[in-house]
Amino acid sequence: MIALIGALLTSSFSLITGFVVARKRIVGERILDFLAVLPAAIPGVFIGIGYLLSFNTPPLILTGTPWIIIIALAFWNLPFSYQLAISRTAQIDPTLENAAANLGASSLRIFWDIYFPLLWRVFTSSFVVSFINCMSNLSIVVFLITPRYSMATFSILTLISDNRLGAAAALTTALLLTSFLVLGIASRFLEKGEFTFYGKGG
Repeated sequence: MIALIGALLTSSFSLITGFVVARKRIVGERILDFLAVLPAAIPGVFIGIGYLLSFNTPPLILTGTPWIIIIALAFWNLPFSYQLAISRTAQIDPTLENAAANLGASSLRIFWDIYFPLLWRVFTSSFVVSFINCMSNLSIVVFLITPRYSMATFSILTLISDNRLGAAAALTTALLLTSFLVLGIASRFLEKGEFTFYGKGG
């Protein structure tokens, strides 16, 4: 569930951020672009330690909750999804947006009715990659998990340390099967046609 929410957060935020940077002229645009790709330059170990220290004191204490893991994983996965979103958004003809704006469409309506149908493949792809990355990450989550909120990768490491190799192999196989299942579902979904705000066409 943590990997699922983290992947949804990553793909949603990266799509919106990529759209804003590629299509909207806002104050701090370059700073936003820099922050979106910054996690790619930070090792996962440093991200895990940084989040542990940053959210361990008031006013915002997230240590010991699943949200610190979710946010850290979403931050770590952001650069790939953001670059994917911004490159695809830049390929969309801006005259579509201009025509809709001239007809009185709001920015939100333009995004959902024009951009999202053209970007849903990017959203799906970034979700799949982020989900698999979240599910298989260890360098970040090892600093953030608790006995109540753990991750399969840490459980595998613990089983190996306890010399329970059979259980570790079984859990590893389950992770691989889950990854293949998600990839298979996404591939079938992407092959079936274009998405529209009102449904997916043939």
